[in-house]
Amino acid sequence: MMYLKPDGQIDLKHRAYFLRGAPHRTPVIAAAEDGQLSMLSPDLKNVQMRRLSSKVRAASLHPSDQRLAWVDGKAGSLTVQDFHGSRLLEIAPPEVQETVPVWIQRGFDDCFYSEDGRFLWTIAPLNSEDVLVQLHEAESGATIETAPVKDPFGGSSCSFHPTARPDLTSLWLAAGQDGQQVYWLKRTRSGFSCTREAKLRNTIPPVFSPNGKQLLVVNDHNAICKFQFPAMQQVRSPLESGDEDNQFAESLCYLTERQALAGTNEQRIFIVDTVQMKVEEEVALEGHEPRPIGQYYPRLAKDKGLGTDISHFLRLGDVILFAYRRDRGTGLAGWKDTLLWLSVKGRV
Repeated sequence: MMYLKPDGQIDLKHRAYFLRGAPHRTPVIAAAEDGQLSMLSPDLKNVQMRRLSSKVRAASLHPSDQRLAWVDGKAGSLTVQDFHGSRLLEIAPPEVQETVPVWIQRGFDDCFYSEDGRFLWTIAPLNSEDVLVQLHEAESGATIETAPVKDPFGGSSCSFHPTARPDLTSLWLAAGQDGQQVYWLKRTRSGFSCTREAKLRNTIPPVFSPNGKQLLVVNDHNAICKFQFPAMQQVRSPLESGDEDNQFAESLCYLTERQALAGTNEQRIFIVDTVQMKVEEEVALEGHEPRPIGQYYPRLAKDKGLGTDISHFLRLGDVILFAYRRDRGTGLAGWKDTLLWLSVKGRV
């Protein structure tokens, strides 16, 4: 067991349903679906809390300017505003065809600033079989290029993810048990290209090594797979947890070039040797060590096995953020999360 002491913590006044930043040290946003959000400074020492005028479907902080892009949870439109709340621009979502089923969500599904802050990505359903990816100028909101992308499942949830390469963004289409698909969005001189990644079907979004030369995913068999990038050559066999009651899940990030942190469905965390593709040991965060699950969730007191209260984690820049529910509630009312952060600076 490796015991780790977080370098700090941030007590939010709301849920961290959205948690987003960039591969390098930039501001971080933590937001709840009801419009409450906290903007964390790059050093994680200052927190600015805001309440938006509507429910939130997606949000993205500009990496250098004091501006926030967010998607209205009701109308599906996109607003860009400064940190004082003044609206700088609005972008209307594309119209969908009248024949599109009512269960397909209208409006933008996600927005995402490029790493250099010059561009803003958006995505919205176009019809029951396609979504529309748009690349905008970040300053004016003007559309640079638009491209339809095949949604192999129909009505997928869509999200953008960083890749550790400034000109490349990954697009993840997810439709629950129907499947998932990854696309690569690569900026060009005149716009962008979009390529379906055949080897990343039915996986979580890819997470990249610090040098950008490898990536990890968890597949639909709950096994961790490693690929060389950009060749997309799989390295070694997929790694399973070895415990069918404690399988690898969605939380996954690199700790160093040779190690990764992998979360399980029991919210436990393990260190993975990404060279040999094997589990090294379990991680115990101070105050959140693996315990009988009933000690964290009393209503599960009869359940067997160990678990923690760490709901999810991800790496942003040279820190890893871990989230847990501080209020110990069981419903949506009164949900308050705490973020623990651990610096990985200096680890090799």
